[in-house]
Amino acid sequence: MSKEIINEDGIILCPECGSRRVTEILQTSLSKMCDANTRKIINPYTGKRYMSNRDKAMAYDAAAGDGIGCWSYECRRCGWKSELLVE
Repeated sequence: MSKEIINEDGIILCPECGSRRVTEILQTSLSKMCDANTRKIINPYTGKRYMSNRDKAMAYDAAAGDGIGCWSYECRRCGWKSELLVE
């Protein structure tokens, strides 16, 4: 049974131990382009069929954090985990 997260004045606290050491785990939507025949990833910035690790990191960082996604919370002190919350 999952307990509610305590939110006092914008500070999230663990419902088990009251610790401020709470981690928010986010999953967001990442869009990518790939060749329909070869399934190779296409760089959206250059249109070429190769993406460097730098370009992959930029695409990951640019993934939208708002909109479609889900998240959960975990306490780093006592190990409590919340249920998966979906938007």
